[in-house]
Amino acid sequence: MARKAFVSTAIGAAFAAAISISSPANALEPKQCGTRAEILTALKNEGQVEIIGGNRAALGSPRNIFTSNADGSLGYDIGAGVGPEAGTLCVGAKYTDIRLNAEPDGPRPAWANSGNASPKSDAYLDELEKRKGDKVLMGATALVRGADGQERRGVFIMVTRGTSVVETDTSSGSAFMRTSGGLSTMMVMRNIEPTANFYALANRRVQTASVTFP
Repeated sequence: MARKAFVSTAIGAAFAAAISISSPANALEPKQCGTRAEILTALKNEGQVEIIGGNRAALGSPRNIFTSNADGSLGYDIGAGVGPEAGTLCVGAKYTDIRLNAEPDGPRPAWANSGNASPKSDAYLDELEKRKGDKVLMGATALVRGADGQERRGVFIMVTRGTSVVETDTSSGSAFMRTSGGLSTMMVMRNIEPTANFYALANRRVQTASVTFP
């Protein structure tokens, strides 16, 4: 599979921590693009299932999904390519330590709060919830590869869902990365919804359905 730039989402290596992570030798990598068949086959081989799906708020509303394996140790942000990458699927981010909110319409889970580490992040989540009902669906730690070839834990990623301001959309949401300075938007999404696999994994019931990409 060719490695090509994916303009929609990326996690900077500058945020990498010093802890190395082991991944399957054939694991997908951020910024990697391939044909639909190539990427879906790779996801299936890694035991990935779709847990959240929606459309990026971009020209053509390209499809975007978030995946996880059975134990939440590895997942990907996968998006339909745009521009020069049209017709392909691309890896926007790779992550580990996946946390799912088993009650996505309930209170914010404790793991979504940063406390003193990033008080601006918590304040912004409060604002989003008050303004448009945004709730945190998922959290995970980005995996980034350094110049030495080692994969390390990076920033904390969150995905939210709230009420859409567009009548034709069922919902809206965003993917953020959290730093000490607050939340930085990775992408804005439309019609974002958790899947049956999301609820199964959130409640420790594993489903084996493969990833689809309509």
